[in-house]
Amino acid sequence: MTAKPGKAPRYVQNLLNNNEIPSGYLVEEGEGERFRTLFENAQVGIYRTTPDGRVLAGNSAFLQMLGFPSLDQLAKRNLEEEGFSPNSPRQIFKEKIERENEIQDFEGEWVRQDGSLVYVSENARTIRDVDGSIKYYEGTVIDITERKRAEKLQAAMYAISQAAILSENLDDLYKAIHQILGGLMPVENFIIALYDVANDLLTFPYYQDQYDEILPPTKAGRGLTGYVLRTGKTLFAPPGVFNQLMQEGEVELVGTNSVDWLGVPLVSKEKTIGVMVTQSYTEGVRFNQAHADLLTFVSTQVAMAIESKHAQEKIRQQAERLSLLNTISNALSSTLNLDDLLEIVYQEIMKVVCADAFFIALYDAANNELEFKVNIDKGVRESSYKQPLGIGLTTNVVMSKKPILIRDFEKEKEHLLYAKLWGSMDLPASWLGVPILFGGQVVGVISVQMYTPNAYSIFEQELLSTIADEVAVSIANSRLYAAERRRASRLTEITRLGIELTSIRNEKTMLKTLVTTAAKIMESITCTVMAVNKNMDKATLAAQVGLPAGTPDDFSVPLSLPMIQHSMETGDPIIIPDIDRDAPKFRNLLVTKEIKAFYAYPMIIEGRITGFLTLSKDKSYQPSNEEISSSQLLAERAATALENARLFDETAHNLNQAQALHMINLAITSSVDLNFILNILLEKTRSQLGVDASSVLIFDPSTQMLNYASGIGFRTNALQGTHLMLGQGYAGMAGLHKKIVHVDQMKTKKSDFLRSPYFKSEEFEIYYGVPLVAKDELKGVLEIFHRSVLNVTSEWMNFLEAFAGQAAIAIDNAQLVSDLRSSNNELMLAYDTTIIGWSSALDLRDRETEGHTQRVAKTTLRLAQAMGVDEADLTHIRRGALLHDIGKMAIPDYILLKPDSLTPEEWEIMRQHPLYAKKLLSPIAYLQPALNIPYYHHEDWDGSGYPEGISGEDIPLEARIFAVVDVWDALRSKRRYREAWTDEKVRAYIRSQSGKRFDPRVVEVFDQLINTEPLISSYNPK
Repeated sequence: MTAKPGKAPRYVQNLLNNNEIPSGYLVEEGEGERFRTLFENAQVGIYRTTPDGRVLAGNSAFLQMLGFPSLDQLAKRNLEEEGFSPNSPRQIFKEKIERENEIQDFEGEWVRQDGSLVYVSENARTIRDVDGSIKYYEGTVIDITERKRAEKLQAAMYAISQAAILSENLDDLYKAIHQILGGLMPVENFIIALYDVANDLLTFPYYQDQYDEILPPTKAGRGLTGYVLRTGKTLFAPPGVFNQLMQEGEVELVGTNSVDWLGVPLVSKEKTIGVMVTQSYTEGVRFNQAHADLLTFVSTQVAMAIESKHAQEKIRQQAERLSLLNTISNALSSTLNLDDLLEIVYQEIMKVVCADAFFIALYDAANNELEFKVNIDKGVRESSYKQPLGIGLTTNVVMSKKPILIRDFEKEKEHLLYAKLWGSMDLPASWLGVPILFGGQVVGVISVQMYTPNAYSIFEQELLSTIADEVAVSIANSRLYAAERRRASRLTEITRLGIELTSIRNEKTMLKTLVTTAAKIMESITCTVMAVNKNMDKATLAAQVGLPAGTPDDFSVPLSLPMIQHSMETGDPIIIPDIDRDAPKFRNLLVTKEIKAFYAYPMIIEGRITGFLTLSKDKSYQPSNEEISSSQLLAERAATALENARLFDETAHNLNQAQALHMINLAITSSVDLNFILNILLEKTRSQLGVDASSVLIFDPSTQMLNYASGIGFRTNALQGTHLMLGQGYAGMAGLHKKIVHVDQMKTKKSDFLRSPYFKSEEFEIYYGVPLVAKDELKGVLEIFHRSVLNVTSEWMNFLEAFAGQAAIAIDNAQLVSDLRSSNNELMLAYDTTIIGWSSALDLRDRETEGHTQRVAKTTLRLAQAMGVDEADLTHIRRGALLHDIGKMAIPDYILLKPDSLTPEEWEIMRQHPLYAKKLLSPIAYLQPALNIPYYHHEDWDGSGYPEGISGEDIPLEARIFAVVDVWDALRSKRRYREAWTDEKVRAYIRSQSGKRFDPRVVEVFDQLINTEPLISSYNPK
């Protein structure tokens, strides 16, 4: 008779339903044989326990199920505290049975005596007292552990198969397997190792361990994992088993020693594809055969799941790679910017190919060099750089035009070329490089590398090759586009430079701008303009940028050199891509060893080569046709600009010379100061002729001597005391013969100059002595000095002679003016003497006014100065003061000398003397500026004066000033008809007449002047 799973047999249920188990039945003998036999022989566990967990009864099946040998031992355990696992829902059991008095098919986990768990299905009921309280539980339990294990296994198998379907990738699948197995057994430390048959390597895609780090791909070796891989069998290796295998030489310790180790092979299609391992480092966590059986049971499903996911991964990778190619293709067609294009290629490749390091290098066949545009090593990006092709793996890819695949560098290194290290400088373990081919020619290399071996296969090689084919066309297009942009940009910059050069008039500035800008446009480390001089058979440095300090300004190269001569004859540029290789003898002409490549482009104007524009590189470099054309265009623009500058300088020079002569002529015509004129003449002579110093010696006919007059540009005063007789020295010879004297190499010749110790320090090399002749008479000598070799042309000599002519005219005019000035001074002295004589005659006629004229003249001048009268007018004021009463010469003596007061008629005649003065002085042009005082000095401020009766500021200032001084001196003088007044009385009178007879401002200043200058009042006219 059998029962359904989880159900007690019917007779047991009847036994429990119809008969209570006698209390202490299993403890006390003597109950009925029948009941005892049924109880003991039941195949299900029968128990009675108190609600607090004390065991009252239990049959043999119950004791055996929990692993106890006797009821006595079981009775010592409190089931509520020790009998159920934490996962068992015991509280739910108690709540339900106390509520419903019975429970059916309740599943839970009970704890056996050895600590292991047993799954049971439980049927139970409550036995209550008469008061309704529960006395105990009694029921049956059936061991369903195997059923539960089978269910878990089934669920695990299903979960693993679902994980294989639902996991996004292998990593997620490995995590899911770990989690699923964790529900079946202890797998805290869990490892999945897969075997790569092609490379004979164990890889560890999933590695969870308390102590050991994940292992890199390695040979199977002699570890426990390798042992399982070799044997293809499950290995349960507690310490005893491990030690025995160690002694037999089958295994060796790898990593940290564990307490328990369990590994099962992963077999798919009768091939071991890897090993699944769990191990324990804790004594309380141990494995058993059941765990080994369980792990072995699920291993097939795990292997199938991994293989399935591998297949899915391959399909996904293939799709991703197809998508990659599509993305790259779209990207390549959407941009012509090379840097953007290569960056897209890098980013997309990294999505499908593992790489610790990556680079894309472009190959320049013309210059045999690689430019590493994209360089990333261990996540660190390096700047773009160039290097010669040299030797190495990349070079081999370029030269062979074929991919190179290195699976394990350590194994293959004996058969490999030199590997150039970069980035982290670590040696790669796996390396893959494919050529980028366009039209059968290599235009670049794509490379990936790993620091672990066997990272790449033919699959990655084919993928990169396909990508390289896609990239090749775009690189070629991008290079053409970039070249066209560079050409357009250079043309724009050259055009802009040409416009700029035409606006620069100074040749030196223009050349400096040319070489500086040309070097930038053509990316040249140096740039020079070498001016051709066919007469001297050489090309001389005219401007430069980039040459080392100390390069001579007059550096030159002979035109007879074969390369230069050929260029002069044909107009072809000189192109030397590698000096040491192509023209080693040419290096001797270069001023710096840094130059590795050199180019010279003839500067042609109207079919003539006027110079060379030179450029250079610090590495071997073959310029493209576009670069050669651009450089030649630069040279042509330079030639045109230089010719324009030369013509402009020539015109400007001629204009400057004309302006200089004009300025000298203006100085001559506008000034009679000979020193001023000579200073201008000498300055213009020095600047226009480009000489260091010049001087003028003036000829004195009376002494027949040449005397120093002026000089400029000298370091010493050695020549300032020069007095030479005609015929003495270079200047004397020039003056005597009226011819130019020219002396070269003065430093080495004995001459009159060298007799002066001071003159030696001048260090003059060149001398010119030019006679200054006007109206066929010698006026002096113009001397020219220069401290170095002077480039003298006919134009220069003509200009020198022109300067000399101007100097002669200036000296002649100055001498004429000097003579005229002397005559004028003598004439003016005669006039002043006459005036003083007239004033003295008046004083002698009227003895009472003797000395009056001289006194008022002096005081009037002082008061005029105090009033701020211009110095130029003081001379005329003096003369007017001296002649103020000149009109009295026409007054009869009986009136002028009358001792008594004058009658009105006599006063009328006396008041006529200003009119007589005007009539007398007006015809004399020399004295007209002095007429205001003789004519207006009797006019009053208020208009009551005579002869015209004008007032205020209509009266000339000098007349107003004189009126105050005249009254001051007259009242202080004794007359026939009155006594002299005191100073205070006169001052009081003058102040009282302020605003009436006198100008108030003049009165105020006069009063202050008397206080500050006592000399005015100290002389007593009495």
